[in-house]
Amino acid sequence: NLHKEAALAMPFLRTLAVVAIVGCALGPEGAAGFSVGVGGLAATRSSGAHSHKRVVGRSSLALQGGGGAIGLRAATVPSAEAKTSHKIIDNAAKCAFLANTWKTAAEGARALGWTQSSTEPDADREMMRLQRNCYTADALAKLMPFMMAKAGADKAAVENPSAAPKVPPEIANRKVTAAVSAGEGSACGVWMQLDTHWEIDHLFANTGVDAQDVAQRRVVEHIVELAGEAGVTDVRMLSTVQKTLYSAPAEYGFGEEVVVEDEDEENYFPYVF
Repeated sequence: NLHKEAALAMPFLRTLAVVAIVGCALGPEGAAGFSVGVGGLAATRSSGAHSHKRVVGRSSLALQGGGGAIGLRAATVPSAEAKTSHKIIDNAAKCAFLANTWKTAAEGARALGWTQSSTEPDADREMMRLQRNCYTADALAKLMPFMMAKAGADKAAVENPSAAPKVPPEIANRKVTAAVSAGEGSACGVWMQLDTHWEIDHLFANTGVDAQDVAQRRVVEHIVELAGEAGVTDVRMLSTVQKTLYSAPAEYGFGEEVVVEDEDEENYFPYVF
């Protein structure tokens, strides 16, 4: 019996010996190589970062909120030479779906309020995030009726081209576009194509992800590209858009604010070509 038990134990003892030999060969430094990936992944998850996200640089700026200027550090601001990987969406129905989804997310984040601040060591950044959620939720609540009407009008025009002339100018001449990506933020813009200029009246982002300013900048670039193709050299962004921006207007290519004396018109930032 003793011989049988010893024979059965031999494979197990051989395995232990192999493990011991490999451990000695690796040593502390070699064994550490197996823990770097796991430790790094745990640190990444605990900090809320994403492994696919590319951080190019950071900058300091001040955004004007409802209660005054808020200092913050903008996350993931690429250099001028960096190219984004955003997909441009000019379909009104898809943009409406995105806007409604982002509105719901912003409303949920607003409902949580300041309770999330305990997970964010930067209080200014947390305040900015909360304010942008509030402003975005309010702006989209007012904008959604147009988004749905625009989606319906575009669909009707495709199915029945003769219906296009019947669409009211405030819907037909008002356009929407979005820039979405997996790691560089997502945003959407709405603008009116007037006879003398184009006017951006909404520029909002998915508040649930980082790099919102990068996506908003890409939306502006696309609108400016479309304006250039149409021969338009005057593109403006209304001052009321500032509340949902994640960077100062100058970061998107706009000049100093123009104050309009006419009460029927709004102040705006002109795009610098």
